[in-house]
Amino acid sequence: MSKSLKAGFLAGLPIFIGYFPVATAFGLLAKTTGVSLGEAFGFSAFVFAGASQFMALNLIQNGVTHIEIIIATLLLNFRHFLMSATLATRLEQRTFKLLPFVAFGVTDESFAVAATRDGLLTNKYLIALEFTAYSAWVSGTIVGFLAGAALPTILQKSMGIGLYAMFIAILIPGVKRVGR
Repeated sequence: MSKSLKAGFLAGLPIFIGYFPVATAFGLLAKTTGVSLGEAFGFSAFVFAGASQFMALNLIQNGVTHIEIIIATLLLNFRHFLMSATLATRLEQRTFKLLPFVAFGVTDESFAVAATRDGLLTNKYLIALEFTAYSAWVSGTIVGFLAGAALPTILQKSMGIGLYAMFIAILIPGVKRVGR
């Protein structure tokens, strides 16, 4: 395994540890909302945006149309265009074939980790970082859905806040370093 891949996977481990329980909460909530396992998997595999996915479940539960959910998701995630553009300027090599994959994998947390890394970013580092986060999110969703209602309701509802807490925990050390 190359040095860049290993560094990306290692940098992504804290995100994996944070995403898995939050994605599990999403899977649990998806099941209680009446979404099928295939739909929950699709949300996580193709949307891969935690806040939007939780929002979409709430909108589905309230009978909002699909087009309104898509528009709301686009607006909520517009910041990802800016984050992706920022990271693209930091890439050592801008390989056009890889840019869509790099852009798809950008989350608040992966952006915070990559943006606070010194120097240029390699494609391998960024893809390994993002894949680690992605695999946690998709697998956590499936585990949560399959676990169903095994967890108490209060615990299921409280897991959603974990996404925001994790983002803050990842961002603070980088902000402290920049402030020095």
